[in-house]
Amino acid sequence: MKEINRARDLRKAGSTYAQIAQKLTDEFDRPFTQDSVSSMLRREGLRDDVTETLTAEDREWNSDHVQTSETIINVIDNECKTPEDILIAHGYDPKLWKISNGTSNFWKQSEGTTSFQSKISVKPSDELTAKDFAELFKGDIKPLKFNKLHGRTSKRNLVIPLADIHLGWTKLSDITDMLDNINDVIQSKTYDTIVIEQLGDLFHSDQINTSTTVSGTLLDNADMRQGIKDALEMFDIILGTAFKHAKHVQLKTVFGNHSGDIEYVFLYAMRERYPQLDIEFNDNNPATDWRMCYMLGRVSIMLSHGSYGTKNLIGLYPVEYKDEWYLGSTHELHTGHYHTERFRDVNGITWRQLGTPKPNDPYEIKNGYTTSKKVMYLFEYDEERLRVTYEI
Repeated sequence: MKEINRARDLRKAGSTYAQIAQKLTDEFDRPFTQDSVSSMLRREGLRDDVTETLTAEDREWNSDHVQTSETIINVIDNECKTPEDILIAHGYDPKLWKISNGTSNFWKQSEGTTSFQSKISVKPSDELTAKDFAELFKGDIKPLKFNKLHGRTSKRNLVIPLADIHLGWTKLSDITDMLDNINDVIQSKTYDTIVIEQLGDLFHSDQINTSTTVSGTLLDNADMRQGIKDALEMFDIILGTAFKHAKHVQLKTVFGNHSGDIEYVFLYAMRERYPQLDIEFNDNNPATDWRMCYMLGRVSIMLSHGSYGTKNLIGLYPVEYKDEWYLGSTHELHTGHYHTERFRDVNGITWRQLGTPKPNDPYEIKNGYTTSKKVMYLFEYDEERLRVTYEI
C-alpha cells in the first residue's frame, strides 16, 4: 500500500511516529495516529521503539498474567534505583505495572559504574482507572471531522456487520486485508446511509488485566490493551472512508457475551471521537443492550448477538418492535455468536447468522471448531430489499 511505503520512507529518514502520522493524514486525507503508525510499521518489521530494543531480556508469562523479566542494569556509584526506575529499565510502564518480587546479583564493575543482573516478576496494576483508560489512547480521543466527497448521493444503503471480531485475541493485522476490501466497496460509489452493526464480542475479554467473559468464564490470555487500540484504529479506517461516501453514517450496537461491558464503555469514546456519527445509545432503556431494531427505507432489521433469548428472537421481533414490523416490507434478523454463518428464511424473516474472521483459539482447536469460512459480509439495500451481497 502507498501509506505503508510512505511511512517506511519517512521512518527511515528519521521522522517520529507522531510526525509520520501527521504527514500521512495530510497526504492521504484520512486520519492516522501515532499508535496506528507504530502498529503499521511493526507489522512490516520496522518498529524500533523501547520495548523492542531490549533484546537482552527473557520474558515469560504465567496464567495469572505475572511476567518475569531479566536484564542488565548499570548503576552509577552511590546511586539509588526506585521501583519505577527498575520497571523502566525492564521496559515496563510504571503506571500500568507493579513489581511483585525481584532479585539482583553483581555482574561486573568498571570505573564509577557497577552492573547488576536484575530479575523481576511484574503484574498489571490491580484495576484500570478512568485515567488509565485515557492513557491507552495516549491523547487520541479527540473529535475527528471528515469532509464529504462532492457528487450525487445514491438511494442505496450499505450495512457493515461486525460480528465476533474478538480484538485482543484477533490482531489488527489479521483483518487488515478485509478492512481494505471494505473500504474498496465503500469507495466504489456513494450511499444515502451506511450502517455499522456492532453485533457483540467486539473484544475477546470483558476485563483488561484478566481474560474472562461477562459471566466470568476464564479465557486464554488476550492483550486487551492492544485490543482497545486496534478497535480505535479499525473504526478510523472504516469511518474515515464512510463519512466521505455517505449522507448518513450510523452505528448500531448490541451486547456480546464475551465483552458487553467494555463495548458499552467503548461507545463513550466513540461518541467523543466521531461527532458526525449517529450512535443509537439509550442509557435509560437497558433492554436495548440485548436487542434493537432499525429501519433502512422500508427494510426492517433486528439485531441481537445471538447468545441471549435465541429461541424466542423470531417471536420477539413483531412483539417488541411493532412499528418497525408494521412499516417494513422486508424483515431481517442479524446475529453472530456461533462463529459460523447460516442464512435462512424463518416465517418470512431472513435470519442472517454471521460468522467471524477471528483466528482459532486453543479452545476452538481442541474441540474441532475450526471449519468456519473466516469471512465478513457487506449488504447493500435499496428502499425495499437486499440487492447486493459482498463477501469480504
